[in-house]
Amino acid sequence: MSATIIHFPKSKVIRTVPNEQLLKGKEVNLKGNIEVIVDEIGTELMLHLEHYGIDVVDEEKNHRDMLFVYDILRAVLYRNAGMPHHLHEFLNKSLTMKPLADLLPKEFPDDFINTGGEGLDQEAEKAIREIIKSIEDHENEMSMYDDLPSDVEPEPETT
Repeated sequence: MSATIIHFPKSKVIRTVPNEQLLKGKEVNLKGNIEVIVDEIGTELMLHLEHYGIDVVDEEKNHRDMLFVYDILRAVLYRNAGMPHHLHEFLNKSLTMKPLADLLPKEFPDDFINTGGEGLDQEAEKAIREIIKSIEDHENEMSMYDDLPSDVEPEPETT
């Protein structure tokens, strides 16, 4: 018994999708996923606020505020995905970020931790300083990503 091998025709052309079309499809899919996330988180947030007795739906001013919260959440997710959003420029201009270490005191007063009037013991101060150093190190590591472009470029096709 001899096996008959049927070869795939070499004259057939495999259709390729252009990079622009792939990127557009990915962006449309990503935007759809972002909308699902915004809807889920927004709905949960509204339920939690109503649980605390805050009426976020009936009054016009609260309704507008919730729409703004939704848009802020959308801006966060768009930035995370490397896509532009109309609120990014406003947020960049109106908010200044400070390293967490700058917000903590450089010197600790005696009553920083209540230790029976003896002030902050050396081990606690050392632990806090290590935490501050760790935060500063992390911020320095993350700053290397500040200069990366915000748009996503496809990798060149290799054949």
